[in-house]
Amino acid sequence: MPRIHRITNENELVRRKVNFFADYFAFAAETVGTNDLVEIDNALSTIDKIIFQITKNPNRCSPYIDSYLTHVSFNNNDDFKGHKVYEKLQFFIEQYKANKKPKQKISWLETNPAFLDTLKLYRRELKRIMFKKAMKSVISYLLCIHEIEEHKQDLINQTNTIVSEFILNDRSKRDIAKIFERIITRDVVNFPFPKFLKNQEEKENYIENRTFQQQFDGIYNVLKEKLNENYFLFRVYGLKTSDNFEFTYNKVTFYSSKHEKLKVILGEFREGKWDNDFLVNEEYLIFATIKAEYGSIDVALSFAVETINTELKFINKVFLSNCTLEKFSYLLTPDFTNIVYHKDIKDKGHRIGINEGQLLEDNPYVFLKRCPKRLTEVLLKNESIYIEALSNRNIATYWQYLETIIPSKQNDEKQIIEIVSHLLLLNAESYHKNRIKEYITDSINPFTANHNDLGITVHRQLEIFQNQTSMRL
Repeated sequence: MPRIHRITNENELVRRKVNFFADYFAFAAETVGTNDLVEIDNALSTIDKIIFQITKNPNRCSPYIDSYLTHVSFNNNDDFKGHKVYEKLQFFIEQYKANKKPKQKISWLETNPAFLDTLKLYRRELKRIMFKKAMKSVISYLLCIHEIEEHKQDLINQTNTIVSEFILNDRSKRDIAKIFERIITRDVVNFPFPKFLKNQEEKENYIENRTFQQQFDGIYNVLKEKLNENYFLFRVYGLKTSDNFEFTYNKVTFYSSKHEKLKVILGEFREGKWDNDFLVNEEYLIFATIKAEYGSIDVALSFAVETINTELKFINKVFLSNCTLEKFSYLLTPDFTNIVYHKDIKDKGHRIGINEGQLLEDNPYVFLKRCPKRLTEVLLKNESIYIEALSNRNIATYWQYLETIIPSKQNDEKQIIEIVSHLLLLNAESYHKNRIKEYITDSINPFTANHNDLGITVHRQLEIFQNQTSMRL
C-alpha cells in the first residue's frame, strides 16, 4: 500500500534522508514489475538467466544473452570494480560481443567454457555480498554529511537492488511494505533480530541499545529469517470416498475428511470450536494437503492453490469427475494437531456490483468480433493460456502464451524478445505518468493515510485529494 513516512531522528538531515529512503522503498515495493524505473531483475538474477541459457538452451541462447548483457549491472558497476572475478568476466564479455553473428557467438561459447565457469564464480560472489553491499551503501548515504541530491540516484539504485532481491526470494509486495514498520518498532515480537539473539532478555537489551546501523541491519535480517514450514489444507468437493481414502500425486496428498490423519484438527470443527460451515456437505468432501516452506504466506498460498488445481486434473481425468477446490478458506498446520484457520467471506460467493458487469465485456471475443478471422484465430485459440497465466500470475505461462501467438521470422528465428521489448516500451510511455499519479493519490487517500503522518491538516488532505484530477506531473 502506498505510504508517506514520518520517521523521527534528532539529526534533521538524517531524518530527511531516512524518510526519503523509506518513501522510495515503499514506492519501489509497490510498483516493481509495473514501473519500468524499478526492475525486478538485479545483477544476481541476470547472471542466473545467462547461466540458464548457456546450459539449457545452448543452440539458441545468443539473443537472450545479448539482451541480458545490456542490464545496468554490467555497465559501470562501481560496487565490483577491482574484483578479480568481475574484471575477468568483463574481459570475456568483450570477447563474446566481438562476434557479430548469432552462430559466431554460439561457436565462441562452445570453445570458451571458461566464460561459464567465470559466470558461476561471479554468481557465488554476488550471492555472498550483493545484498550486504547494497545495505552498507544505503546506510553510508543516510549517515553522510551530504544532502539527499548528492547520492540520490545511488540510493535509488541500491534500494531497487534490495527490493528486487526480496521479490526474487518469494516475498510478496505486502510483506515488503511492512519491513519499515518492523525495523522502527520497539516490539520484541516484530523486530527482525540477528540470528545469534535467542532469549527474551537479550532481545530486550538489543532493542533498548540498538544503534542506527543495527536498526537498519534489520532489513537484511528479514531476508535471512528462517522460513516457515506448514501444511496447507484445502477442501475439495465432488468426490465421495471411503473413510481411509489417501492418495498422493506429485506434491499433493488427498485425504478423506474422516481419515485418521485429520481426526484431531477436524475434530475441533465437529465439536463446534470453529465455524460449522467449514465441513458442510461432508459426504462429498476430501482434503488436499501440500507442504510449504515460505517467507511470504501470500506467495506460498498462490503456489499451493496453483499446484493443487494442477494435480486435481489427474483425479478428474481418472474418475471423469468435476472436483473443485475451495481456495479461499483454508487451514495451516505444522503437525496435523495445531492449526491456524483462515476464513474468507468469499467462500459465500461474489455479488456482482452495479458497474462490475461491464468488466465481462473486456474480452477478445467482444472487441475483436469485427476483425477478420485470419487475424484473430491464433489469439482466440490461445485465450485460455492467457487467462490461466493471468489467474495464477505465472510468468512462465505468460511467456508460453507470447511464444505461441508471436510468429517466428521467415528463417525460423524467434522474435519474441524484440516484440515484447517494444510492447513494454509502449506500455511504459503510455501509462508511466498515470501510474505515478495513481500512487501519489493513493498515498494521500483519507481512507488509508492519516493526515498527521502527512504533516498537514485533515482539511488540507481532503482538499488535495478532491483536486487530484488537476494534478500535473
